[in-house]
Amino acid sequence: TPFQWIGREDNKSLEKKANFLKKELHKIEDLAGSEVPVLLITDEDFTTFNATAVLEEAIKILDKANIKHIYLKGSEIRKEYKTPYMRWSNDIDLYVGPNDIEEAIKIFKEQLNCSYFNESIQHHVFENEMYKLHFELHSCINAFFPTDLKYLLDDPFKNAIQDDKHNYLYHLSHTMYFLHHIAHMISHTFSGEFWSHMYLDTYIMSNKEDIDFNVLKEARLDVFAKAITNISKSLFDKNIVLNDAEKAFERILFKESIEISSAVNKGNDSNSFKYPRFKC
Repeated sequence: TPFQWIGREDNKSLEKKANFLKKELHKIEDLAGSEVPVLLITDEDFTTFNATAVLEEAIKILDKANIKHIYLKGSEIRKEYKTPYMRWSNDIDLYVGPNDIEEAIKIFKEQLNCSYFNESIQHHVFENEMYKLHFELHSCINAFFPTDLKYLLDDPFKNAIQDDKHNYLYHLSHTMYFLHHIAHMISHTFSGEFWSHMYLDTYIMSNKEDIDFNVLKEARLDVFAKAITNISKSLFDKNIVLNDAEKAFERILFKESIEISSAVNKGNDSNSFKYPRFKC
């Protein structure tokens, strides 16, 4: 199958990109179809291919170093989609325990061709030099929880299941993944940014029968979780009827913009611009 590249050129030649994608084509046959003469590939598509390849390399190295780690966000839920490449991602999220974080940082710098990008209260950010991919290495996933609720995710490994193939890779239970996902969406409510895949993820996870919503209630996230779940489901099912509060919330999420000061960019507090909450 010939490939037509749509997007900017980077440090990999088109020929190398095409050869790489050909090897992966069997994984996306249900998207592309075997009879399609030309497969259009965007930069975002290739980023997702790269993310998968680099993630697999990271897992091998962390396994070899006996460092326990957990998939977070898109790295985990991608497997729940019809094909992993339906779940677009421009970074890779992993959790590593506080006792292993320094060794993991060293590995990312020395063995994964990553440069240190920045850090925040909840993660260290690296950039893979070859693919310009960001790794977010978390040693804490309850930073934004109230003090009295931090225990719910203070040690993610307590509620994680060991991977079938990798001795040191773990997966959060569906309940704990959904808990972290909802908390993450709340943080984006305040930052003003919502991406389409967040609703897709919510829709997919909300259909899991083993999610214990009592844990969401214990975390005082049940009301938000119900609203965002209903809004997500309404995108796919016209029979879902939103109540007045959910409709108001939906308007905020999809139709309204928030005003952001441009002082960060221009140094002028009087300047501001409209910023869309929802992004595809």
